[in-house]
Amino acid sequence: MASIETSPDLRVPRRPITASTSTPLAGPDLTDTGGACGVVHHRSLHASAGRGLVVVTPARCPTRARDGPTHQYRPLGPRALIGALGVALVLAAASVFGVDVAPGDPPADPCAAMVALGPVDPGVQVIRGGVPVAGPTMAQAGDVVQMGVGGQLLLTEGANRYLLRGASATLDCDSLLVSRDAPPARTLALTLHAGEVGVQAPTAPAVVVTPEALTVAPHAATSFVVSRPLPGRTRVVPRDQPIELAGLAAQGLRLTVRPTQKGLMDSAGLRLDTYPFAISTDQRAARPSDGLVPFWADGRRCSVGCRAPGAIPGWPLSPFHRQHALRSALNELRPANFHVALDIQARGHQRVYAMSSGPAHVIQASGPDERVQVGHFVYWHIDRTVHEGQPVRAYRTPLGRVKGGFGHVALSEVVGSAYINPLRPGGRNLSPWSDTEPPVIGKPRVLADGRAIVDAFDPQSFVAVTSRYETPVLAPAALAWRLFDASGHSLTPLEWALRGSQNLPANLRPQVFAPGATNPGFWCFVRHRVCRPTWRYWLAGGLTRRLPLATLGPGLYRLSVYAWDWAGNTSARDLWFHPSLLARRAIGANVDGGLHPRPDRP
Repeated sequence: MASIETSPDLRVPRRPITASTSTPLAGPDLTDTGGACGVVHHRSLHASAGRGLVVVTPARCPTRARDGPTHQYRPLGPRALIGALGVALVLAAASVFGVDVAPGDPPADPCAAMVALGPVDPGVQVIRGGVPVAGPTMAQAGDVVQMGVGGQLLLTEGANRYLLRGASATLDCDSLLVSRDAPPARTLALTLHAGEVGVQAPTAPAVVVTPEALTVAPHAATSFVVSRPLPGRTRVVPRDQPIELAGLAAQGLRLTVRPTQKGLMDSAGLRLDTYPFAISTDQRAARPSDGLVPFWADGRRCSVGCRAPGAIPGWPLSPFHRQHALRSALNELRPANFHVALDIQARGHQRVYAMSSGPAHVIQASGPDERVQVGHFVYWHIDRTVHEGQPVRAYRTPLGRVKGGFGHVALSEVVGSAYINPLRPGGRNLSPWSDTEPPVIGKPRVLADGRAIVDAFDPQSFVAVTSRYETPVLAPAALAWRLFDASGHSLTPLEWALRGSQNLPANLRPQVFAPGATNPGFWCFVRHRVCRPTWRYWLAGGLTRRLPLATLGPGLYRLSVYAWDWAGNTSARDLWFHPSLLARRAIGANVDGGLHPRPDRP
């Protein structure tokens, strides 16, 4: 019997279901924790929501192979939930291909809907019950569509159009979590096995399924493309509005894929093309019992507040009062230091303006780091058009233009000689600005000597749509850990591995970043559309003490890792371990190497 691991000492058994499209399923009692394939409660890192949401999703149900053209059913997941409600998984409102129901009639079976077909070209076959259909004009659940590389077939449901190109596909009735605000429902949806489908959806929702992924367009007037170039790999590309992508086995964990981005689901997991690694269902939202505090609440001068005198809220690029995308943030790894600025995506030779009025101070008159200071702000990588002492009017006097090839202007904020966080609460001048995406945490690696390493990054909810490169992920603003026993009692205080409330001294880089950490570097953004960093940190044993493994008795322990982004969004990830097992683990030479950051200028 298969099982899904929900905690180190709790396993939920899974049972396959045999179902037909014509017979509603009756569920077991809610107390039947076995359920059909199990029901897993976890936190969904739904990007558009900006925080963890408690959802109920089908567990990783065992499925029969669906890569081929033969129509087969995936076992339906959440029987325990639907059984408790005393209803079958029939919800016409959630059906992608709906059935018209007269007022007062009982709910129609959404899987009984018929889908209109465009002209069926030679070389395109619609197979029903194993037999090709001659001159079909409608398709139904169980139908198989096959075509050659150059074949096309249009499916129409209401106003929504699904254009198959060089595809193998089926119409399937599955239990799908179409809306994150409703339970899973029996839904007739197009399943793509190979090739691609282009979707134009004037109405919402629009859904496309593959054997490994669920794509949902939750908004009207959306167009997108889903392709399956290889077995086991799904790629989705939105054209105009964000869409949602989830793994079919854990549909509540979904990503928002925005225009210019690509969503991917394959053996490496669920991710965007800009992610260094996939998001995991092991990640969760922070709980009150974690005892977290804002990373900026450290009592140090200008961690909060310290608003720049005379500065007018806005951005140094036009349009001044609309948000711009960030390419990197404070304290990211650089060859000589921690990054001292925010890099704001920009077009080549775009004009740069000051956010405050006053005399211009030319700090560096030429070269890649040519920069000008006005008030408390420093503007880097510009071909300046102002001279020393020249009066500057905020948002009126151009300081210069972004240097060719740089694709960004760097903005630093200073108090005296100290660089401070331009995104700090109570002092941020960049406006409007928001970020609703929580950080993503990789699997922690605990070494036998008590040190620990973790990868993490910060996705952004605002991305540039006109840049020559995709808006990359940022480094997290802060990282911390806490150790618990098996009963949930805290054994350590909150230990800060990284706290970005201040710009960190350059000599701390080997204590913050672990070997293998690297920034994309200047030339990546010049030559490539997608640049992925590796933000790898010493979680324990860098700026914090090592894990007290030698003092732990026998038993199970939980290492909780926490990450903050610059907006204060948090994520958590737990690692359960036995100290006796860690003691047998070799440390490995690769964890004691040096750092090799890439230059961020030519």
